[in-house]
Order: sequence, then structure tokens, then C-alpha cells
Amino acid sequence: SMTTIHANSPRDAFSRLEAMMLMADLEIPSKVLIQQLASAIKMVVQVARLQDGSRKIISIAEVIGVSDGRIETQDV
Repeated sequence: SMTTIHANSPRDAFSRLEAMMLMADLEIPSKVLIQQLASAIKMVVQVARLQDGSRKIISIAEVIGVSDGRIETQDV
């Protein structure tokens, strides 16, 4: 499946997703939320609108795991 989230980078997308999940007040520890995000999302494709109005893919990142409480990504 695919979804859209407005963020400035793949790493920022995960920060925003985590923040939205915490705002839901589910009383789930942040560590568990991060693990769930890392296991559910395999790839982030970032698209930007250029000055000429066109949209282009500017970044593709794959999730490689969790390290030190942060989701680690690697550019493809």
C-alpha cells in the first residue's frame, strides 16, 4: 500500500509519523512505536515540486532497521 505524508526528508517523515502516533494518546511506549514503524514501512520515496512546477523524485530511502531508538534509512 502507499500513503502520503508531508515532510522535508525521509527521516523527517518518520519523526512526523511518530509524533502523530503519540498524539493519538494510545499509551504505547515510543520504543514500540518506532519498532512498528520500522517493520511496517520498507521504503520512502520523496517527491518535490521544482521551480518549473514539475514534480520529481529527489530521494528514495530504504529502512534498514532501528539503532539507538531511531529508524535507520539508507539511500537507494
